Amino acid sequence: MAGSLFNDIPPEIILEILALVDGKTLIQSCPLVCRLWKDTIDGSSEIRLSIELWADGMVSGDARGATHAETLKALHQRRRAWLRLEWASRETFSVEPLSRAYELVDGIFAQQTIGPDSESFSTLCLPSARDPISTTTSVGDLNMEPRDFVLDPTQDLVAFVSERPENVANIECRTLSMKPHPLAAIPVVSFPVDNFGTGYLLLDLADDVISLFFDQHVVLLNWRKGLVIVDIDCSPLMSSPFSFSLLTPRAYILGYGGQAGTVEIWAFEGSQRNEPIHRATLQLPEHIENHYLATQVHSGPFRANSTARRPFSKSNESRICVVSVDYGDLIFHHRYLQSYLSNPCPAGAIIVPWDEWGPRHARLLAPMPHRWFRYVHGERIVLPPDPGDPKLLQILDFSTSASRPDVDIDLDHAPPPTESTASFTTELHDKPSTLFDDLLVEGSVTTSLPYRLIACSVDEEHALFLIDEEQVIGVNDQQFQLSEDISRLPQEKGFETPRMLLEVDDGALRSAELEGGQITEVRTTLREFLIKAQP
Repeated sequence: MAGSLFNDIPPEIILEILALVDGKTLIQSCPLVCRLWKDTIDGSSEIRLSIELWADGMVSGDARGATHAETLKALHQRRRAWLRLEWASRETFSVEPLSRAYELVDGIFAQQTIGPDSESFSTLCLPSARDPISTTTSVGDLNMEPRDFVLDPTQDLVAFVSERPENVANIECRTLSMKPHPLAAIPVVSFPVDNFGTGYLLLDLADDVISLFFDQHVVLLNWRKGLVIVDIDCSPLMSSPFSFSLLTPRAYILGYGGQAGTVEIWAFEGSQRNEPIHRATLQLPEHIENHYLATQVHSGPFRANSTARRPFSKSNESRICVVSVDYGDLIFHHRYLQSYLSNPCPAGAIIVPWDEWGPRHARLLAPMPHRWFRYVHGERIVLPPDPGDPKLLQILDFSTSASRPDVDIDLDHAPPPTESTASFTTELHDKPSTLFDDLLVEGSVTTSLPYRLIACSVDEEHALFLIDEEQVIGVNDQQFQLSEDISRLPQEKGFETPRMLLEVDDGALRSAELEGGQITEVRTTLREFLIKAQP
């Protein structure tokens, strides 16, 4: 009877209704209602596009007049390019030496450079199919001595952090062309700080909020309002956090180590000064006594807006988080953490034992020696080079589309590439896996979050890789003088985060785009490249 009622609805009305439904519901529930609904979904390129965007963790953007069918075809070509690592073109760029800090966000590779008398800043806009010509912008004198910076090209924003005078932090917001940002209420936000000039400093940016994590302090400020909204000293706590990352513009996570590893989820109000609200504590696998656990939390960048001139871009909700601990790297989706924000417990923060969340919602892999940040973007991780095969490029893809068992069938039916490509291998890991380590109380941990490993050989050896939405950057010709892993934060208060000094040959960036996905591989050789830990 119910099926008959659904069949009586005119198809054009059904189509209008289904166009308002999210991709997950469209693929999981709507086809089960009746045959008519399933046929409507299968026959509509608009609805199919919504489903495939959801599967790839993307959101629609500027289609520039393309039809839904044309955009869907472009999405499939992009997926194929990532799943096969199909290079389309290569270019070479020169870069600045003596870099103090760097960022890679939304196709922009930015550097803060040490000069003889001043600090300079440059951006390299990497090429793509829509913008095949790269552009470089350089400012010779910043008129300040920033310690670090954060970047969001979708807001035309770069924010520099400096300390002057002593024990006063300054956040200066500019456009990428170095003009005062028009949305900033005041050009420079200043506030008092202690122990800011030494030790580690981690910056993060999500829409209108900039975060600073230093010396067990968490400072959040709304750069548009010119207002510090959160200022917390965690050092008096029994157990101090080791790492910090913004989850959304109104929530953050803290990674704790010490005698008991945990991940805490906190929410805050973004328009006025307030005390954050503790929503949940996720326990990590129990480790042996008398071992002081170190943690580091890392995610890809949050972008306030969709990328200009792209038909689709990565959704901020479709990102993964990597928690690096001594016994391994733990990966899980941001959307799982956000479930504790959308359904908060009225009684206060809840404690979630590892067995109740980790085995199903996470994947624990052997520890990876990441030396730079930006090895995560969206739902992908680019692995560090394998010492046994330094010409091997490996990417882990945790997206819904890549984790589907039938993705190989999709590839077989995709249009052939326009250029010959190097061979690749792909492995779907949709079964539970067990990691063994003597640091674990039970000796092992089993997890099951699905992912796909894609690998291919490149023509040169690399020391490390970075990743962006359309770029994979390979750094080569390095001679590390300091071997410490800067992805680990200090194990006790007062210990400064290690920094690396890289001495390499003449600087150049070499790029290679992926067919459809326009992924650019940028190979760089820099003189005395000083890198600090940053998100």
